[in-house]
Amino acid sequence: SGHLFDGKQTYNFDRDFYIKPWYRATPYIIGFLCAGLWHEKSRLCPNLGLTKCVGTILSLFSISILLFLVFVGSSAYQHTPCIYYQDVHTDSCGSGWDKPSLALYNSLVRPAWSIALLIMTLLSFNGQFTALGASMVLNWNGWNPLSRLSFGMYLLHPMVIQVWFLSRTSKFYYSGLEFLFLYAGAVSVTFMCSLLLGLVVEWPMSKITKKLEHRLWENKQGR
Repeated sequence: SGHLFDGKQTYNFDRDFYIKPWYRATPYIIGFLCAGLWHEKSRLCPNLGLTKCVGTILSLFSISILLFLVFVGSSAYQHTPCIYYQDVHTDSCGSGWDKPSLALYNSLVRPAWSIALLIMTLLSFNGQFTALGASMVLNWNGWNPLSRLSFGMYLLHPMVIQVWFLSRTSKFYYSGLEFLFLYAGAVSVTFMCSLLLGLVVEWPMSKITKKLEHRLWENKQGR
């Protein structure tokens, strides 16, 4: 089981499957595919577009997939979570899902999420992601600084979570409000660490790299 409430099965899943690169590769592969499709479309048929009706249908379809994936797992949170050494088959705890449901969810949730993002991205690039005012939200200028920190946050968040978990002196007692505040705290600390990483390492190195590339390009052209 890949569900966090399933104790021993979740531990085995993380150890034997989740950490494998080929399990995590699907979103990256779909991302590469998205970039390749947009590049070829821009090169071969830059003026190609969908009808307004098709664009709206695809926009609503992609939003529906994301919402479905967010809420489809809610039934698994209605039971007592297993401790990491408890077995869902012998203890009265865990998600309560059977093996086929868990297999389908864990196999398809990431590809489905990535495909929905692919549809949204291509429609946005083409100026056709307009359903429910989505284009206005996604084109908001406030996303620009956050987007520059997103990769740093992705790299740093496991470290932040590990430091937080391993430095605790008491057990977790789950409640919705406590989870909300803990999640907000982890995101805030990760955001600040990513900002520091960007200011000290990423952005200065990016400028240096661009200058070096510019000089190398000038030297090539001068020969």
